[in-house]
Amino acid sequence: MRPIHKLNGGIGATLCHICYVIISTGWTDDVICNTCKGYKDLGKFSKKEIRELSHKKYSDELLSKMIEQEAHKNNQNLNK
Repeated sequence: MRPIHKLNGGIGATLCHICYVIISTGWTDDVICNTCKGYKDLGKFSKKEIRELSHKKYSDELLSKMIEQEAHKNNQNLNK
């Protein structure tokens, strides 16, 4: 398996083969992100199940960051 390299505004990025999330900016020889690697090492999930679990993890993290940012923004508005 070869790494998936995409040009990202000239810097470039390496994508995971399973969930297509950015592993790193720039060029690297990694093929699978750490999250998918952990699920794959367990050996009881198919690629489709690993992709769904990884996307759920990343979307949950993104949602919690968005909620935290919104809470800080609203908190700052209260002080005005």
